[in-house]
Amino acid sequence: MHRMRYLLAAVVALGAVACSDSLNYTNPNSPDKTLALSRPTDVENLIAGAYNTAYNAMHGPSSGGSTGNLGVQMLSASFESYSALGNYNMGVRAAMPRVMIDNSRGAPPSENPGSAYDYLRLERGARSAALGLTSLNKPGFYISPGSDARNVRARAFAHFVKGYALGNLALAYDSAAVITEYDDPAVVPPLVQNDSLMKAALFFLDSAITLASGAQPAGPASDWFPFPATWMDQTTPVNMTAANFVAFIRGLKARFRAEVARTPADRAAVNWALVVADGQAALGTDFIMGLNFGANWGEAMIGNNNRYSSWAQANFFMMDVGRDAREFISAMPLKGVAVGRPFPPMNNFLRVTIGTESEMAKFRDVFWSLYKA
Repeated sequence: MHRMRYLLAAVVALGAVACSDSLNYTNPNSPDKTLALSRPTDVENLIAGAYNTAYNAMHGPSSGGSTGNLGVQMLSASFESYSALGNYNMGVRAAMPRVMIDNSRGAPPSENPGSAYDYLRLERGARSAALGLTSLNKPGFYISPGSDARNVRARAFAHFVKGYALGNLALAYDSAAVITEYDDPAVVPPLVQNDSLMKAALFFLDSAITLASGAQPAGPASDWFPFPATWMDQTTPVNMTAANFVAFIRGLKARFRAEVARTPADRAAVNWALVVADGQAALGTDFIMGLNFGANWGEAMIGNNNRYSSWAQANFFMMDVGRDAREFISAMPLKGVAVGRPFPPMNNFLRVTIGTESEMAKFRDVFWSLYKA
């Protein structure tokens, strides 16, 4: 019996040693982030794909359990479209009074999983761009050996993606995290209010403009602008030259500055001179993206508006004119343009029905003539 106890003890001891050794085992299938962020082509692809991630939060198809995107919801909330359907939360956003886009874990059933998922996709797009910048900041790191041009082009695009992602977060949510290449991605950054978030977004967009506006750095011409069409899946005849890239960003800045206001006081504080300056410097022609669902580039509103009549149940939009809209309601018919009736208590809003291209051109001319009078 004694010998049996000793043998059992020896077996237990050997088992303990074996278990101790197995705990030191490294899983070869575990992703190696450090290695991935050290390979030049992977870093450039990460930055190039970051815009796709952020874009699809605003306009893309449902994925990852999401049943919506922010763009469709915001069209309904801003009177640019209307539908009572539950798809993409259009009906929820069209309700009066307006309800917030709730991305909390305990959100009510009226919210869909997309409210949290879109928030995540915008932050993820900003994080992907920031991780790429972290690698570009390492001394001696080149995407293409010795090509400063390719590095600066990627750096400009990464700052643009951060600005695009954080700017849209500032429009839709009350707070979010400012993602930069200098923070620790393993630590959850603090949330900031939407006005501070927008300031960060505009700063990043200005950084992209500064980088793209300079002379081409050392390197082959092909390493400078225009960047590959796949980065924004563009099918437009307009090449994304450095000048056009800057103009594209200026238009984005005009929209962000004008739309971030939440209250009358916020609206009064908008620097409209900067909005006008950015708008006038914006891209003066159409920029068309290829909406290829197979390549994860999509526009849910465009596709479904053409398929289902119940998706867009309004052919008008509400326009905030900044003063009593009755001034335009009474004066515009005298110049051959009829607009909608007053909608109290929305006394500053003008109801405009969508017409033909020539009719809308006449509306713009008449409206501006009265607005500037």
